[in-house]
Amino acid sequence: MAARGRGDRLMALRIELESALDALAGMLPVWQEKLREPAAFWPQFDALSRKILVRARDDIERAAVRHRLEAMLSANGLVRPQTTTGRPLEPPRVDIDPRGPQKR
Repeated sequence: MAARGRGDRLMALRIELESALDALAGMLPVWQEKLREPAAFWPQFDALSRKILVRARDDIERAAVRHRLEAMLSANGLVRPQTTTGRPLEPPRVDIDPRGPQKR
C-alpha cells in the first residue's frame, strides 16, 4: 500500500509539472503580442521556468522540463538573445536541495 501512495504522489507531481508547462506554453503567444518591450519577456519567462524547475524531483524530471521549455520556445520562434561575447544567454539554473522539494 505504501508503494501505491508513493506512486500516486509521483504521478501527481508529473501532472503538476505538465500542467504548469502547458500553462506557460499557452502564455507565450499572448506575451509576444502584448509586451511593448521584447526584452521584458526573458526575465518573466525565466522566473516562471525556474518555479517549474524547482518542483522537479530528480535530474530526469529536470531534464524533461528543460526539454519542454526549449521546445516551447522553438515552437514560438523565440531565441535567447546573445551576450556581448556572442554566446546565447543561459536558461535559468536552479539550486536543488538534496532533500527534495520542501513544503512552503
